[in-house]
Amino acid sequence: SLLPSPASCPSGGAEFEWRAGEGSSEEEDAGPLDDRVEGAIDAINAARDAMNARQLDLEAAKRKLGAAEAQTAVEITRLREHEHRDNLAQVEKYESLKQRAAEARAAAEARAAGGEDAASSGSGGTAASEATTAATPMAPTPAELAAVEAMEAQSLRMACDLSDVFISLVPYFTYVGVAEQSLDDARAAVGAAQAAVRAARRDYHTSMDNLEQISLDIQRAQAEERRRAEDESAAAAAQSAWEALLAATDVSEEAMSVPAAQAALAVAREARVETERLEAAAALIEGAEEAQRQKAISDAVAAAKRHMRAARGGAAGAAEAP
Repeated sequence: SLLPSPASCPSGGAEFEWRAGEGSSEEEDAGPLDDRVEGAIDAINAARDAMNARQLDLEAAKRKLGAAEAQTAVEITRLREHEHRDNLAQVEKYESLKQRAAEARAAAEARAAGGEDAASSGSGGTAASEATTAATPMAPTPAELAAVEAMEAQSLRMACDLSDVFISLVPYFTYVGVAEQSLDDARAAVGAAQAAVRAARRDYHTSMDNLEQISLDIQRAQAEERRRAEDESAAAAAQSAWEALLAATDVSEEAMSVPAAQAALAVAREARVETERLEAAAALIEGAEEAQRQKAISDAVAAAKRHMRAARGGAAGAAEAP
């Protein structure tokens, strides 16, 4: 079947909406058109046109062959049944007689050869040789040979008598030979056209595969670009969340003393935006801050106790002095 011509397809690319300014609204922001796509689509259109042309050539060759076969059959039938019917009948009788004479001669020669072999093998006089001689056909008799020679002579005389018939049949045999050669040429043309169609189909499928590969390359590149953009967006969002978290808690990054909190926030900053990780990091920061406050309070209480003990020791010494 023929594929639609490029004229029936808008811009030759209705099957692939990748041209700049074309396609659905979702594809308008897909970026610039890959340079390879335009050439691949043009290659598909050219291969499709070539395949359609080769298919038309094949159909024309088949029509030509069918017409030649029909015309040759009609003409040969007319020549055989009307114009050269009597002459062909005489030639057919001659060919039949010649065939019978040839078969009779072959049979006589075979029998003669068999008789000679039997005679040579039976010269020993043994029972086995006698049995072999009895089973072997006898050599043809002189009467049989004479009959064969008479048949051959009759065939030769008929051939001489049909010399004028053979001459009158020259146009017939010439036409048959030329017609058969023309049919052979037409059949060869059909075979060549079929080979050309197969080659054009391979070229078309190859161009389609090429465009499909380009499409896969584009899709992989776009997916990689989307992943890169998402990673950058996630990193930026994590950094913003980190800075906002530091500002809200009034704790600098350098002041973080809990390794687990620092590691959790570093992972959250490098990964995509994940609320659970940010909340877990915030909880660790709050724990670290609370631990720092508790430690500061504990240190202050310990210092106060030391001062109190020192003060009490000084007061007791003063009371014991004279």
